[in-house]
Amino acid sequence: MTDHELAALFLGKMVRWTRLHAARKFTDLSRGELYVLQMLTDKREAQPGDICAGLDVSTAQVAALLNSMERKGWVKRFPDPADRRKIRVVITEAGEAKARDFRRGILEYVARLLRELGERDARELMRIMDRLSELLEKDLAERGAAERDDADRDHLRKKRDGISRMNGETTE
Repeated sequence: MTDHELAALFLGKMVRWTRLHAARKFTDLSRGELYVLQMLTDKREAQPGDICAGLDVSTAQVAALLNSMERKGWVKRFPDPADRRKIRVVITEAGEAKARDFRRGILEYVARLLRELGERDARELMRIMDRLSELLEKDLAERGAAERDDADRDHLRKKRDGISRMNGETTE
């Protein structure tokens, strides 16, 4: 099997996994609600901008999400005492209970899957997932370094071109 055939097979299995995973309804929480509850369970407090960055969505989408979650009693918003222009978001007891229920349900489900897989295969799956994560992290770091290098070169070129123009020189 060629590398491309293996890659196509892998991607096909990932699509199938994603489709099956999406079909399995663990909770009535949306992806955004789940993210916010997990974030606030860990951090206790956040700003809407933190949530925007984490979900990669607009401020309007986060405002609508927080409005809905506040109506459900899962979060509260209040002005930042140090800078009243900023808003802080905290999780409520009801939000903590909702997050606990989700975590308990997903842990039970995954534990059952891993039990059915068997300890040896489950450990092998974890080893392979760790290795894939390492490879992805390495690739992202290398791409990030390359992008930073490109940005630095572009910045230096623009700076050099600007200085050249100030001195009446032309650049090609």
